Amino acid sequence: MDDTKINIYMFCEMPRLLRAKSILDVGMYLERMGAVSRAIGGGVIAEDVYFCGLEESTWHMPVTETVYNKIFSLSNPGNESFDAVVCINIKDRFDRDDIKEVLENHAKVIIADKGSWDWLGMDDSKYLGDYVGKDDERFAVARKRNE
Repeated sequence: MDDTKINIYMFCEMPRLLRAKSILDVGMYLERMGAVSRAIGGGVIAEDVYFCGLEESTWHMPVTETVYNKIFSLSNPGNESFDAVVCINIKDRFDRDDIKEVLENHAKVIIADKGSWDWLGMDDSKYLGDYVGKDDERFAVARKRNE
């Protein structure tokens, strides 16, 4: 399975398996993949899921607003809590400390590709989780220890 298929699988299926009713897409992966709906590459984010994006830019294609319920900017990430926050290929796209703050304040569960998780350097004393997958196809799935 190539990286894109693995990313899409983890992006769509892991929140579904966790029964997440709210998801924050850090870096707006679906937009970067050119999605014009919540269905991409065989994966789907259900319509009844509150699905939001977070990006540095405040400009987006109009179709993006039909995919996401709400789009937050990094300078104004809101105050909502999300069942799952997904971080795919965000390494070096953001200031690490800004994203760590968003995760600490808004995420119940973090789902991240290994490169993003390692780049973030999340504190193991605050998060309980493990890698799923094998070799370089691993994803971190972690829950706050106090959740």
